Amino acid sequence: MTTDPGPLAGIRVLDLSSSIAAPYGCTLLADPGAEVLKIEPPGGDNLRNYPSTLPAESRAFLGVNRGKSGMVLDLKQPGAQEVLERLLRTTDVLVHNFRAGVPERLGIGYKALHARHPRLVYCAVSGYGETGPLRERRATTRCCSR
Repeated sequence: MTTDPGPLAGIRVLDLSSSIAAPYGCTLLADPGAEVLKIEPPGGDNLRNYPSTLPAESRAFLGVNRGKSGMVLDLKQPGAQEVLERLLRTTDVLVHNFRAGVPERLGIGYKALHARHPRLVYCAVSGYGETGPLRERRATTRCCSR
């Protein structure tokens, strides 16, 4: 029996997001076959700390991030941009949910990436938008620590 790889097979998504909305959006791309690589900072996605009945695991994190591969990459450290650039060469879609201004500080704002990767689909999920008085606010708070 052969399984259908899904309509998004061959699409590569780079998920730089955390919490729920943007990561879940990437999971909805993984479900029909996209290859999704979730990049987490050294401390991990804060959703990993959400209370759970599983020892040392968050059911919320597992459900929102199912079907993805993962790696740790500290985008603030020297050398991380080179690693990210190598990944972007074979990426079709980039998703993040950084606060306004953060992507530009990291060198991954839309204009910079579009200049280097014009075919890249760039998706920024924001709690308060890219402009306006609340643009730099977090949409969620750090929830918990285990």
